[in-house]
Amino acid sequence: MATGFRQRLFRACTALCALLASVCAWGEGDTGNWRPEKSGDGIHVYSRAVDGSSVRAVKAEVAVDATFEDAVALLLDASQRPRWDELCAEASVVRRVSETEDVIYIHNDLPWPVSDRDMVLRRIWSVDADRSRAQIRASVMDGVLPEIAGRVRVTHADGVWTIERGGATGAHITTEIHTDPGGPVPDWLMNALSVQGPYKALRNIRHLLESREGDPGPELRRAAP
Repeated sequence: MATGFRQRLFRACTALCALLASVCAWGEGDTGNWRPEKSGDGIHVYSRAVDGSSVRAVKAEVAVDATFEDAVALLLDASQRPRWDELCAEASVVRRVSETEDVIYIHNDLPWPVSDRDMVLRRIWSVDADRSRAQIRASVMDGVLPEIAGRVRVTHADGVWTIERGGATGAHITTEIHTDPGGPVPDWLMNALSVQGPYKALRNIRHLLESREGDPGPELRRAAP
């Protein structure tokens, strides 16, 4: 019985770290050098210490055989998120602020005994004048939606996805992560498991783009910055 409980707890904590790693990215205020954590199948994951935090920042990157425009459009399409974020049960646009800003809600279904997490994020995106590089920045917004019973509202999640053009038919995607899941998750366990989240997210994103199963369609591609 005890062994079974520990296994369920480990799976739940792994799922929680995967959730937080794929939620959004973070790239400000960190210190130190990146340390390799996991490499395989063309995906590279690194971590480094963050000044004032016991949880390490994580960076992951991958090259995809897909156009820059399709990669940007897929990451901006909230309805596609459950297809690459394995724990995402729901993702929707709460409010469109402008052509380069919106507010989205994300609900992640986590296995027992870890409570579900949800969050409200403000997203702002931009693209370089030569259309060689785009960034999607996100930060938690408080007071937009009431909290829902049975779900822990994540209150710390800030960051950026970076998409760079890699020739006529290629792109390079990078995400950096540093976030607080809320609730009783030991820092050492977060640090040990958090590399799995971005690894799986980038693997799924690459599959959707290269197989065109996640094709956002011409209308959304035109709307992308």
